[in-house]
Amino acid sequence: ARTLFDAQGRYLPKDVLAVAIGPTLLHSDGPLILYCGGGISAAANALALTLLGRQDLALYDGSLQEWAADARLPMTTGAAPA
Repeated sequence: ARTLFDAQGRYLPKDVLAVAIGPTLLHSDGPLILYCGGGISAAANALALTLLGRQDLALYDGSLQEWAADARLPMTTGAAPA
C-alpha cells in the first residue's frame, strides 16, 4: 500500500496509481475481497481501487490477524502438496 502514495502522503495521480495497482486487480472477473495482516493496507488498496472505478470489492477488515486467532477456521500456508 505504501507504493500508492506520493511524498506528501497523497494518492498518486490516477494514471500512475493504475500502473501501481496493476491490471489483475483492476480488471479481474467477479468481486474482489481484500485483506492483509491487520486491515490497514487492505483499506488503502480498497480506496485506491475505488478511486480508479472498481466497485465490486469488499474489505475483510479483521484480516489475517482475526482469522488466524480462530483455530476452527481453515488456513493453508506454503505451497500445496503435489
